[in-house]
Formats: sequence, structure tokens, C-alpha cells
Amino acid sequence: MRTILHPTAAAIGAAAGQGRLLVAGVATALSLFVLEIRHIRVLSMLDGRRWSRYFPNDEDPVNPVKPPEDQQPGKGAQGRS
Repeated sequence: MRTILHPTAAAIGAAAGQGRLLVAGVATALSLFVLEIRHIRVLSMLDGRRWSRYFPNDEDPVNPVKPPEDQQPGKGAQGRS
């Protein structure tokens, strides 16, 4: 299995190699924050999945349309006398 170097890690390494340790340190801290944000308890309040049960599904129709009586399944021209 080949390991692919992530562009962010390459940029951090390049900044550190040029002697810009402050930039490399801030970029490392920001990268870790972005990767771990969903596991920080205080910030989990901002996660949309936490609040999804309180709101209706956007995909559900607001007023479902019923087909006319003569076109409902099981009722049609065959059921008429």
C-alpha cells in the first residue's frame, strides 16, 4: 500500500524547512483542530446531526397528493359493475 503525502503536511514541512517555525506551528495546530473538531465536547453543540431530530426532513412532501379514487391501486375499471 502506497502512502500519499497530504498537501497540507508537505506545506507544513516546507515552511518548517525554510525556518518559518511559527507558520509551521500555527498550520499544524489548525490542521489538528480541523481534524478533531467533531470530538471536542463543547463544540459538538454546533454539529447539525445533534439537532436534526428536532426538525422535519426536507425531502418529505409538505402535502402529499392522493391519486383520484378511480386510480388508486386495487380500485379501477375492474371493480366497477
